Amino acid sequence: MNFTFKAICAAAAIAFCGCSSESTIAISDDLEYYVVDVGSYELNQNALQFTEGQCEVIDDQLVWSKNGPSHIFPALLDESTGSMNLTYSDYIGQYKYNGNTFPVGEFRSLNAPAKTADGFLLETDNIIKYILFKKDNCFFDDYDYPVPKNARRLNCNTAEENGLFMKFNPFEGTSIKVVFSAGKVSCDLIYKTRYSYNEQDCRDAYNDYLKDSSAVSFEFKNYRTEAIQDVNCMKKLKVELATIRIMNE
Repeated sequence: MNFTFKAICAAAAIAFCGCSSESTIAISDDLEYYVVDVGSYELNQNALQFTEGQCEVIDDQLVWSKNGPSHIFPALLDESTGSMNLTYSDYIGQYKYNGNTFPVGEFRSLNAPAKTADGFLLETDNIIKYILFKKDNCFFDDYDYPVPKNARRLNCNTAEENGLFMKFNPFEGTSIKVVFSAGKVSCDLIYKTRYSYNEQDCRDAYNDYLKDSSAVSFEFKNYRTEAIQDVNCMKKLKVELATIRIMNE
């Protein structure tokens, strides 16, 4: 699953997290993988059913439910070898199991194509988390992620555009941190992912939509990313960058 970040600038809007509710799935950011999506699941010898949350506007009212769209994938489980095959529309995914009570535990893909989740976690409360595992801490290569437009890649995790340096930290838990720097000023911008299965994430996404004067209609996927930053730091960075660029003219 591929994600495109919003355009980054010093004047970007901030949307801080709201309070969690009983419907929120807690996910630590100190993990060896990034959580692409969250939902509930049903599994038998023949199929895996993934159900995502419902987060949409119906008759001008926001509607949220854990029982949103479902996707069924033909499955072949083999507890003796600790494996599972899932049939998608264009390929068969092969997964290796790691855990104590099959099938609850971690499944790591042996053949995932680029730009897709390369594994998932099945939990005891019927929660499924599609995940990207950390690999070699090389952001652009590990996640097949494009270098930002008009920037040049300096190494595995860093790009530069006309004096502005951007260091991308590998995905962790539910977020990614980008460190922007110019001269002596450095600022963090954290992109935190929202999930339609979490009620508070749905409401936060909708609140962002209400603030978006250019939006025509609400689609959760367009507000899946929350940007967290220090506005004052970004203002200082903007001034520092402008000064550097003037000096280099």
